[in-house]
Amino acid sequence: MSALPATFEPRQRWRIAYRRDEASSRVPQRDWLASWESGLARSGLPVLGTESEARRPRIAHAAPLPTGVAGERELADILLTARLPVADVRAALARALPPGDTLLDLHDVWLGAPPLPGRIRAARYRATVGGASRDEIAAGLARLLGATSLPRTRQRGSGPVRYDLRPLLVDARLADAGPATPIALELVLRIDPAIGTGRPADALAALAEPGLGGVEGLAVESIVRLGLILEDEPLD
Repeated sequence: MSALPATFEPRQRWRIAYRRDEASSRVPQRDWLASWESGLARSGLPVLGTESEARRPRIAHAAPLPTGVAGERELADILLTARLPVADVRAALARALPPGDTLLDLHDVWLGAPPLPGRIRAARYRATVGGASRDEIAAGLARLLGATSLPRTRQRGSGPVRYDLRPLLVDARLADAGPATPIALELVLRIDPAIGTGRPADALAALAEPGLGGVEGLAVESIVRLGLILEDEPLD
């Protein structure tokens, strides 16, 4: 498929669902985004570009993944300057995605719909942990959910920033009731432009901290983002 003439007028919008493996999640964000741009530029798809002279393909990723966290179902939108059938777009994207990213699904989305990043309200995560019993972890999760405040500190360029994790923690539970090890937890954390983004590492640190979750010896083995929750979807 050859590239079609580029214009600045979008004619079609595609929502891409893809999996990002652990190796891909450890690639620096700037390099990973550059791989997406170069892959789309080589794909032959008439992707709407930026208005700069470089004319890089414009991609709207739903929400950044924390470094080292794999994603089971991530979302991104691209705009095309010509309408194409789904089979052509799917074949081109399958070749264009960076190493470690796998195309799962594709939807033709109404051009007038709100931008994807602004529609994300929360994310679901699965964490595998060890170093404590199932009962200890269940009790710690109950303490987190029962707390009125979960004070945390984040490091930013200007220095440490204090914030309250509790409004960002929607749910935290054991993923199953069986005796399997390592133990799996499921977390739902809010993504909100006004109050911030809940991070799974912060929630797990609170679970282990004395006076909060209080689960002594908790060790985090892996974290995976299961998916994103849009504004018209339930949080539970």
